[in-house]
Amino acid sequence: MELRIYWEILCRRRWLFALILSGSVIPTLILCFFVTPVYKATTKVLALSQDVNTRLTTTVPSSLGKLESSLSADTLAGSIKVMLENKETAIRLIDDLKLQKQKGIPFLATEIMDSGIINLLMNKTAIGVKLLEESDIFELSGFSSDPALAVQISEKLTLYSLKLRENLTRETTGKVVRLLTKETIRLKRIIEDSEEIIKNYKVHNMAINLDEKATSYTSQLSESELSLAKLAAEKREEHPDIRALLEQITFIKRELQDITNKQMKLSKLQGMNTALTNVYTSLLADLEKAKILKAMSITNFMVIEKAQIPDTSKKYYKYFPKKKKMLALALIIGSFLGVIAVYFKEYIDDTIKSPRELKAWTGQKVLATIPMLKNTEMFPPTEVLPILEAVSDLWLSIKIAATTQENRKYPHILTVTSYGEKEGKSLVSANLGLLLSKNGHKTLIVDFNLRGHFLSKLYAPDEKGLTDFIAAVAENKKVDLQLFTLLSNNLYFLPTGSISRTDMVRIANSPQFPAFIEKAKNEFDVVIIDTASLNKSRVPFFMAKESDATIVVVEAGKYQLENIRWAIDELKENNAIIAGIVLNKLVGKSNAGIAQ
Repeated sequence: MELRIYWEILCRRRWLFALILSGSVIPTLILCFFVTPVYKATTKVLALSQDVNTRLTTTVPSSLGKLESSLSADTLAGSIKVMLENKETAIRLIDDLKLQKQKGIPFLATEIMDSGIINLLMNKTAIGVKLLEESDIFELSGFSSDPALAVQISEKLTLYSLKLRENLTRETTGKVVRLLTKETIRLKRIIEDSEEIIKNYKVHNMAINLDEKATSYTSQLSESELSLAKLAAEKREEHPDIRALLEQITFIKRELQDITNKQMKLSKLQGMNTALTNVYTSLLADLEKAKILKAMSITNFMVIEKAQIPDTSKKYYKYFPKKKKMLALALIIGSFLGVIAVYFKEYIDDTIKSPRELKAWTGQKVLATIPMLKNTEMFPPTEVLPILEAVSDLWLSIKIAATTQENRKYPHILTVTSYGEKEGKSLVSANLGLLLSKNGHKTLIVDFNLRGHFLSKLYAPDEKGLTDFIAAVAENKKVDLQLFTLLSNNLYFLPTGSISRTDMVRIANSPQFPAFIEKAKNEFDVVIIDTASLNKSRVPFFMAKESDATIVVVEAGKYQLENIRWAIDELKENNAIIAGIVLNKLVGKSNAGIAQ
């Protein structure tokens, strides 16, 4: 579908679009100009969330693990936010500031905690706590129709947050103190056990004065080796003295090796004891720092922006309503919903709304389009009406088609009909008759609408007409030419008749009707027959069959497409010659799609 067609659809249903747009904009305007404004005062607080454990236990070796407290750096900000947004905080705030509704009724905690637009419209007072993403900054906001009260609410929230952080810090440092105390006691016990193990090891393994023993054995070993060297030069290897020296040297070496092993074991035990002692010393230092922090109650809170609403610039602190943003949003939402509604309505609407659709779905030529005319008298027709322009195109299209198909100037008998009632049959018949008479054609307009006979009531009420003519022919009576009422120069009118409706139905099937057709052809250049609607009577099908051409009038947007198709198919089945279709009450350009 081309963009132009989308635009035409939007223009055609502009009232639906305007209705939905106004339904969005008008309530917004009411909110903007008639609702009491709500102001927002905000205090920004920086909460340093360094883990207490990190500050107090930096010297503890990782091999001993990490002391865990109930509040870490990852959970501090969220914990404070949750504590500020609970009912106890809201109740405390209501009591401290004596917050009441207009009738003196105290606020509920749930009402104060809700900072949504609907609640602010109703109660005008609320609190808000927001933690900025990827930061330790809190926004503590107070909402109220009174700017001073909004500032007070924000300041109270700030005070509550400081006390909460102080309590959390005290609680956390208290837990750390208890944990460090427990850990130091445990380490002290381990150190004492370690010292006892070292002592027992020395006693049971004769590891006391190992260095002196090692020195003594080393000296003995050197002396034995010198003696062995002297004896080896003087005596044989089998000599008892040499054997005794060799055994002594072996014993000394074994003892020295044993001393070395004992020294290594003892050194390891002493090293572990030293490490535990160092950790113990560090924990004692951390414990003292924790006790100091607990006593000082350090909060690590910093107010980086204080809540304020100066009287000279209150409009900049207005939270609701924000006129420009709300109106812009209302226009966007209203336009979006309006466009959706327009095209949805167009999607479900299968009535004919343009000559292009009419030709595409029926396969018939669109002879002319008549625009939607408001505040215009349609009857009696005059030359100044815009309808004459469309009727002129209609007649020109009929003459062109007739000349092409049957080599004649124009059809003599024209039937004007439609699927339903009040689609414009009489309007087209009257204006076409006026046009032809002005062009020099002797024209007769026949009202053969046995159900409505609108033209008869307009031009010749209570006068004899077509049915009287047929009745006279049936009784072999002389036909009174005065049945044809002269409306203007070359324009005549034949009313339905003055007999009853029952007789009209009988006469509609009379064999004398062809006599009227023949007489009309002889007396007039063009005969225009205005009939009933096709969905109410079968008479129009009979008249269409007896006519040289049939004009079908369709009112834009009134009947469904399947009904128009049914009318066209029925006319074809009754061997009617369809000249084309006139699209009436078209919204938009009247000349769009003429003679398509």
